[in-house]
Amino acid sequence: MRRLLLTLLFLAAALAPSHPGRADTLAQIRDSGVFKLGFRMDAKPMSFLDEKGDAAGYAVDICRRIATAGKVQLGLDSMKVEYVPVSAENRIQMLLDGAVDIECASSTRTLERQAKVDFTLLTFVTGATMLTRVESNIEDLPDLAGRKIGVLGGTTTEEGLRRTLQSKGIAADIMLTERHEYGMASLETKEIDAYFADRILLLGLAGKAIEPKKLKLSSQLYSYEPYAFMVRRGDADLRLIADRTIASIYRSGEIEDVYRTWFGDAKASNLLRALFVLQSIPER
Repeated sequence: MRRLLLTLLFLAAALAPSHPGRADTLAQIRDSGVFKLGFRMDAKPMSFLDEKGDAAGYAVDICRRIATAGKVQLGLDSMKVEYVPVSAENRIQMLLDGAVDIECASSTRTLERQAKVDFTLLTFVTGATMLTRVESNIEDLPDLAGRKIGVLGGTTTEEGLRRTLQSKGIAADIMLTERHEYGMASLETKEIDAYFADRILLLGLAGKAIEPKKLKLSSQLYSYEPYAFMVRRGDADLRLIADRTIASIYRSGEIEDVYRTWFGDAKASNLLRALFVLQSIPER
């Protein structure tokens, strides 16, 4: 009987994972010498593909610093940063599948998403609003009744927009798009009457419009969108490197330079400045 019990215990130990739910991302990076950074190509100024075909943006800048910190902690002489495009629809699955080690863009941290992935400290805060043509005379949500509205599919903005319109009894035709640029083009060609996205992303889109003066950005925010980077659940070591890097950028004031690089003279909101203070967690 004693021998049988020992055999069963041995089999149980052999079959059980050594670290339940723990991701081995740092070990994979150490072995491969490659850090896979997931970024969005259409979320300017947070994350996008620039004129040279390189990954760029506010979020990408911060993630590069995280990659550098990881290289130092792992003691690597060299490490390649591989920029992997992701979309709103596949970003979580690509992270779970190991196609990327961290997702650095404009993902809103939600409790529902935390059932699948982990998040770093907050990196930005904004809210959803709408961009319209001046001639449409759309001022607020009730004016959308009977209109065509564009929004990026698979986002918290889409979910929030549907809930809000339903709760207010506003019947509108929602058109889903795969990329923000497509939604912007539809707005300019009058295929849709309004386009919804996070305010900071709409500012970037409006700046690239053919005729910016013909567009109007609503001053009202219809949601709260706290951004953070996504890592795999149980990936505490990589998350700690990311959190230390982000907190250090906030504490040192380096975030001011990063902000100016991508937002120019646009004044940071009081809410964003509060975020920089509240997330500047001390090292000791």
